[in-house]
Amino acid sequence: MMITGLYAGILGLIFVVLSFAVIRKRMATKVSLGDGGDGGLQEWVRIHGNFAEYVPLAVILLGYVEMTGFYGLAIIHAMGIALVAGRLSHIYGMCPNGNFIFRVFGMLLTLGVIVTLSVILIMRYVTA
Repeated sequence: MMITGLYAGILGLIFVVLSFAVIRKRMATKVSLGDGGDGGLQEWVRIHGNFAEYVPLAVILLGYVEMTGFYGLAIIHAMGIALVAGRLSHIYGMCPNGNFIFRVFGMLLTLGVIVTLSVILIMRYVTA
């Protein structure tokens, strides 16, 4: 799982950056729990939360596909790059003044990665 580790590391750093963005916004608004009705804080909480909701499953699936050893390294890299690109696009699309089309593209790319990896795993084990 050397390749998966690379993408997990990159995504882990993005998660930390998002965490600090939420912390910074909480400090600025003096809201320790929830969003206090502040739209900007709510946006950052959801950006962070959405990342936390989708990335772990995608990384687990990526790791399992890599562990099968059946598929070439190119598919692992392609899925890892697509996942990182999808998450960054989604973050940009959800940011204040971000473009909504990036949010949609990011979710489609992220879900596409999850579906692709899931189908690969199902097919691998059904045909084994």
